[in-house]
Amino acid sequence: MNRDGRLIATLGAVVLTAAVLQTSIVPVLNLVAGQLHTSSAAAGWAVTANLVGAAAATPLIGRLADLFNKKWVLLGALGLILAGSLLGALTSSLPLLLLGRVMQGMSFALYPVAVSIL
Repeated sequence: MNRDGRLIATLGAVVLTAAVLQTSIVPVLNLVAGQLHTSSAAAGWAVTANLVGAAAATPLIGRLADLFNKKWVLLGALGLILAGSLLGALTSSLPLLLLGRVMQGMSFALYPVAVSIL
């Protein structure tokens, strides 16, 4: 596989991972509510927090990618998304889960950066 093929495959995997992060919590919201000892309505904020993070991060990360090296901005965003995923997976607190979901919301910004790199 040549360099362009590897780049397309890698960016495709990044964007696919971002898509999974966005929707993975929906089927388990009731389970999350039970484990965090909170209501289903409160646990539903995990979906909203992701969207809020996306709304804030997409223009910011897009602008940073325009100003600086796109590769490093993409890797930095992936690092923050990984940190948010670990925080969300390891927490037993709703506020920390919401913070992790906001950090995961940065995954929405990976789409325009990936297209820009291509």
